[in-house]
Amino acid sequence: MRHDQNAPNRLGLAIAKKKIKRAHERNRLKRLLREYFRQYQAQLPCAVEMAVIAKQDVSSCDNADLLAQIAQAFEQITRKSLKMQRSNV
Repeated sequence: MRHDQNAPNRLGLAIAKKKIKRAHERNRLKRLLREYFRQYQAQLPCAVEMAVIAKQDVSSCDNADLLAQIAQAFEQITRKSLKMQRSNV
């Protein structure tokens, strides 16, 4: 969390070729992450910088499964940023 509340939210992606072998799968994951971030960043309670690192292959997951996992992670980030914002006030 950043102290400057007027700063824009930022998203960083680290999708390694070692974890996700095929380029089209890496690109699909990046597209889904960017689109989800674009749609829901306004719901974040404060300015955040996110770094997403792929931990496993996503070739067996369809888009609905990936979006569910992204939504779950985004909700955790929202809860943590709310908690940090309350403790800093």
